[in-house]
Amino acid sequence: MATPKTLISIITPAYNAEKYIEHCIESVQQQTFSEYEHLVIDGLSTDRTIGIVKRCQKKFPNLKLFTQKDAGVYDAMNKGIQLAQSEWLYFLGADDLMATKDVLQIISEEIKKGGYQIIYGNVVFKNTGNLYDKEFDIEKILTRNICHQAVFYHLSVFTKIGMYNLRYSTKADYDLNVRCWLSREIKHLYVGITIALYADGGLSSVNEDGNFIEDYPYIVLNSILKGNRGALSKIHFLSIAYRKIFQRYPLSILGSEVFKKDFFIYRFLAICWMIISVPFYFFKKTRI
Repeated sequence: MATPKTLISIITPAYNAEKYIEHCIESVQQQTFSEYEHLVIDGLSTDRTIGIVKRCQKKFPNLKLFTQKDAGVYDAMNKGIQLAQSEWLYFLGADDLMATKDVLQIISEEIKKGGYQIIYGNVVFKNTGNLYDKEFDIEKILTRNICHQAVFYHLSVFTKIGMYNLRYSTKADYDLNVRCWLSREIKHLYVGITIALYADGGLSSVNEDGNFIEDYPYIVLNSILKGNRGALSKIHFLSIAYRKIFQRYPLSILGSEVFKKDFFIYRFLAICWMIISVPFYFFKKTRI
């Protein structure tokens, strides 16, 4: 990873995006904040994408183009992480737009206050205008993903948590976000602004990821068990995780992840606490 030279790197994976890429670039370049770079990571497009980006580069010196074959969008995002020259990273799809001209200014002010490795807001679906999805806690992240177009990551997130896992073809961002939210090392801040206009219908929203479904219990439980938490905290968060896993998958899919020998006492106590706390969980849901 490069030594940081600017505050924010905006990383845009692109492949045959001639219909959208110029609008995406313009929405970035209209930002009132200027301490950023915009990296377009192109996977050897065969349409006019590369030519359009090169033409835009003549107007915008902070726009950078990198063109080479990749193994998909998450591989392109990993390449962007390695090429970025900023402390903070933000991933914007080629068919997405920054929501307003002052998004980066607002986020930069929060960044400069310090204390957080993730700062995130909302996104709005371009097609419907619906909002997705406000503030996330552990309960929520175990149920659904937060759009990566809503999230600004400090560079240290990827050294502590790891890069996007290419085993997951459409859910590598969900895998990363689950690990971030379950980690005590990563502190996150929600700001109630709309970050981006999101083009729904991408890979992660229309395709299942069999590998992620298979690995989900392991990802969640391992993140809690291996994390830097006290015994009571592990039991509490494991009970939340078990409840969500039981809700999402049949018991048969869990296999040894529930009754694995290591940390068995934590798992047993967590299941007991999950059962005891079920009435409180349903009472809380009816009150909301």
